[in-house]
Amino acid sequence: MAIYHLTIKMISRSSRNTVRACAYRAGCALKDQRTGETFTYAHKEEVKHVELVLPEGSPLWAKEIQDLIAKDRRAGVQKFSDIAEAAEKRRDAQVYRELEFALPREFTDEQKIALAREYLQDQCGKLGIAVLANFHFDVDEDGGEKPHCHALLLTRKLTEEGLDRKKERA
Repeated sequence: MAIYHLTIKMISRSSRNTVRACAYRAGCALKDQRTGETFTYAHKEEVKHVELVLPEGSPLWAKEIQDLIAKDRRAGVQKFSDIAEAAEKRRDAQVYRELEFALPREFTDEQKIALAREYLQDQCGKLGIAVLANFHFDVDEDGGEKPHCHALLLTRKLTEEGLDRKKERA
């Protein structure tokens, strides 16, 4: 039986360290360039796959980060995080919008990833927003799977020079 779960929230500096939140979701070690702190979640074995979902016509720099994440998760996510953080100036800035949603247990891991990728491409790609999709395949106390995706949406559109100066409110 399919289990539905969806949570949408903002990840902002006012309530937490946004680099730490990104490191946790991606299951890797990231350094916060503003504070110098390093957050390590590389031990999170349930984070099976991380990828950057880009809208059509994305600039070359974004595709390079997408390729880097595919080759070296930590280095790619660090670069993604640095760009997102640098675009924000306020100490209470909203850096990411997060969609956390359940994935069908009945699907294979590849099917789960493909389904989420298609959904994110359809819903976020048309807005010109890049999404860091983090796939967690947790197991509960009873041995049951709890597959889900943490999708971190940038709050700004991609441009040739970097991220847009204005936030995307849609």
